[in-house]
Formats: sequence, C-alpha cells, structure tokens
Amino acid sequence: MTPSKDEARDAFALRILPHLQACEPVARKLPTDDRTDIKSRQIMFGPGMGFYVASAATKAELESKPARVVIMDEARQYRTDAIPRAKKRFRSYKDNHKCVIITTPDQAGDNIDSEHASGTMRQWMIPCDKCGTKFPFFWAGDPGYEHGGLQWDQTEGEELDGKPVMSKIIPTIRFECPNPACNRVWRDNPVDRRYIATANGTDPDIAWEQTNPEPTPGHESFSWEAGMVPWTNWWELVEEFINAKALLRDTGDPEPLKVFFRETRGISWDDRLMHLSEAKALDTRRVRYNVRAPQEYVIRPARPKVDPDPMAKLDKFDEVARFMSIDVQGRPSLYYYYIVRAWARNGVSRLLSYGTLHSRAEIDQTARDWGVHPKRVLIDSGYATKDVYQMVMQSGNLWRAMKGEDKAEFRVNENGKPVRKLWQISSADPELGTAAAGRVTIPLVIFAKYGALERLDTFLHGRYGDWQVPDDVSDSYMKQVTAYHRNPNRRSREQWKKPNDKYADHYASCEIQCITAANMMDLVEMARPIVRDAQDTGVVFLPS
Repeated sequence: MTPSKDEARDAFALRILPHLQACEPVARKLPTDDRTDIKSRQIMFGPGMGFYVASAATKAELESKPARVVIMDEARQYRTDAIPRAKKRFRSYKDNHKCVIITTPDQAGDNIDSEHASGTMRQWMIPCDKCGTKFPFFWAGDPGYEHGGLQWDQTEGEELDGKPVMSKIIPTIRFECPNPACNRVWRDNPVDRRYIATANGTDPDIAWEQTNPEPTPGHESFSWEAGMVPWTNWWELVEEFINAKALLRDTGDPEPLKVFFRETRGISWDDRLMHLSEAKALDTRRVRYNVRAPQEYVIRPARPKVDPDPMAKLDKFDEVARFMSIDVQGRPSLYYYYIVRAWARNGVSRLLSYGTLHSRAEIDQTARDWGVHPKRVLIDSGYATKDVYQMVMQSGNLWRAMKGEDKAEFRVNENGKPVRKLWQISSADPELGTAAAGRVTIPLVIFAKYGALERLDTFLHGRYGDWQVPDDVSDSYMKQVTAYHRNPNRRSREQWKKPNDKYADHYASCEIQCITAANMMDLVEMARPIVRDAQDTGVVFLPS
C-alpha cells in the first residue's frame, strides 16, 4: 500500500514488477496473460494468490480486497482512517495474517505513534568495548541520559551570522559511552561508525532489545535513526540540527526541526521538542528536602560547571512567607489545582505541596495542614469568576482573587514618577448583575501574565534566586509548569504561548500567581519596602 494512486502505479510498474521479473525463480511463476495487469496494479498467481499494490487515498481501494499480508509503505502520509481500514482487510485470516508498517513517524499520539507504542518498541543496542555497558544510539541531552551520547563542543563567541562555525565544531563531534566511569569515545569516522552499527552482532534477539514490558501480544515494533547507519556522517546530522534550531530562533519556523526529528532521528514530533532546554532546566531545580521542616538543612548537588567536586553542598532555607495558589477548572462541578510554595528572601523558594482538590472544605483543610494564612490563599478568578468571588466573600474577604492580563508590565505613576510594575490592585463586585450589586466590593489583584511568565522562566533556568522543587516531583507537574514558551515570532503581541492549546498549564498558572504575590512582598525583586500587617504579628503578607 502506498499513499497515493500515482505512487502505487509507479511502484508497481517501475520497481516491483521489474524486480520480480529479474528474479528467475519468481519470473517462472509470473503469469504471462492478462492476470498481470499494470493498469490495475495486480498479479494473480493463481486461485487465492493475488498480489496487489493499492492506494491509501481512497476508501474503495482500502475496502475492496481481503489480504493475508498487508505491507504499508510511508504510512505517515496516509489519510487518518487508512490504517484502521487497511487492517480490516485481513479479518478473513484471523490467525494467519501479517501486517507490516514501514514509515517515518509524524505527530506524537497519532496512529503511527500509537502503533509503535503498543508493540515491543525494540531498540538497537550498542555494547561498549571498554566497560560492557549497552545503550541505544542517542544524543547528549536526551531524556533518561545524564552523560554520553552524540555531542560536540561549542565555544561561545565563535559564531558567524548567529550560527556556530561548523569548521570549528566538526573536529569535536564524538559519541561518548553513557557510563560516567568510562571514557570510551567514538569519533566521526568510518571505522567507529561501523562499530556502532555492527558491534552487537546479527542475532535479532540480542541486538534489538525490547523496551516495552507489556506489548500487545504478537506485535513487534522497531525504531532507529540515521546516526546508526555507518555511511552517514555525524557532522551532517549535527549541521542539520544546528541550522534547524537557528531557523526556529530567527524566523519562528519549526518545519526544518520537525523534519530533523521525524526523518533523521525517527522520533514522533511533539511541540515540546522545540523547548527541550526548559524540561532539562527543571531537572536542575530538584532538591532533596523535608517539606515539614523548612528550617532544616537541605542537600543540593554541586553543579559541575561551578564546582567539579561531586560531594553534596548544604544550604539553609529561611522561610519568610508561604502561599497557597489555586487554579479553578471544571463546570458545573468545579475542581481546583493547587500548589503550596514557601518563600525566603532574594527569590529563594521551595515547592511544598501540589495536587487537585474538589471542594471548598478541602481547600480550607489543606491550607490549615500546610500552615497557610487565609490572606495568602491566592485564587484565579479568570474562570468561573462569579463562583470565585463568592468563595472570596465566604473567606471573610481574606483570600486574594487574582486575574492575569496578557501584557509584560503595567506602567503607572507613583509620586509623579512613571513606574513599571508586575501587578496592580483593583476591585471587583461579587454581586454584579444582581439586585445586590454595588453594596460590597472585594480586592482584585491584576497581574501582567507575560511578565510573571518571564520571571518563572528566569527561576526555571537558575538565572536568579533558587527556585526549588522536590526531587520526586511528578512528570505531570514538570510538563505543566513548562507549558508556556517564549513566542519565537518576535512581531507577535503574544509574547508567551503554549505550543499546543491541548497542553495543560494549571501548575504554571499557580506558580505565576505565587511569583506575583512574592513580588508584591519584594521577595522576588527588592525594589519597595516590605508591607506588614500589625494584626499579623509582624509576618509579611499581601497588602489589602
């Protein structure tokens, strides 16, 4: 099966039939009459023995003939319903059929990706001839590997028109063993590349290691990338990657990067691949600490670029304020994503708790459990606004209603001077639209969403303060807190955006509300005097 009728015709007439005719044992069995029909792309060897080259472009060809063996070529280009329809062709051969899909991947989560993920997901394993470690072909920085892989040295400042100079990079390209204790290195030359491709022998059960422990019975799947092929120069792959990243950065066009991951690396495209640095940066924010004892010493691993000593360092967390931030979701039954984050001075903070709650009572109990003052409970009012305002009223007007606006900052006048701020205080009428409208108002904190996201990115990459998450933080939290990325289109008013609207961003929303509150208390940017409340025994908290 091919993606289109033209490709089916050309494949049959120019490739398949000439090869069959050139193979003498097969040629003797080829029918010489009208049972070999180039126009209909079929060969009838005998009763029950038909060979067809079909197109995936039309339902008629997908549904017309039963088949015991179905081979799908370049299935990435098929219409979305083609694979399920084609697989119905061998229902007549329930226990005696075979389906082979040969293709480069497309989008994460699509039919191709699902077919591969439901199989054994075998990978070609490479044995290190020095330490014996086995590993697949991978690139430095790939998830799951802290050391080794295909890499190169790039000296800052050695650039031409914003791109690294390949003549300086090529001599440094190498593949390193992922075992940190082993210093085995393979270079970009025919001998080393052939070792990578052939060192594991020819026994498929040894060379191809299964990575899916629970595949669909009878379903084998394999993947490999261009770097495993011995005649492919690694420097060409590196150059393709560097150029694709540069084009994304300069023009906002992700297509070359998509082609690189799909066709060169054999990886299904996920929009997050444009922003691997964010996910990797978040890993560096992990810290082992006791969330119930914020004054205790905590262990932070030494950073190799700063201190090569592998011994752990100690630092102390002196808590000043603690916030609970809530993102509201769902209708008609509301539920709530939340985080609890403690803050010290100068942008130092620690994530204590996060998760979902399903009632006002659960919110109150969680705040009490974590020692959060009611005036430091922050709740997003951008969704289910009227319900949120009522909850603020029920708290005795202690909770803080928050609302983000799509801007980088507010420009206001203070004492006759222009000032740029991340937030401003407004008011809201919880009874607006009812007979009770105008009788009471609640404070509303309006914050600049893009400015808060900019600060979150700064924390995430360790450029300011010490923004900590526990070392066992979940993948769900990690994905959500990195859901927003700087828009590569610099002309767009939308400075930060999600690559895909389907990405959940609830924990990111909670975090930027926390950052806003910390900014109001000058715990993020020490620019204003700290606001204190006489009734709060000197404890710093949000201005009312």
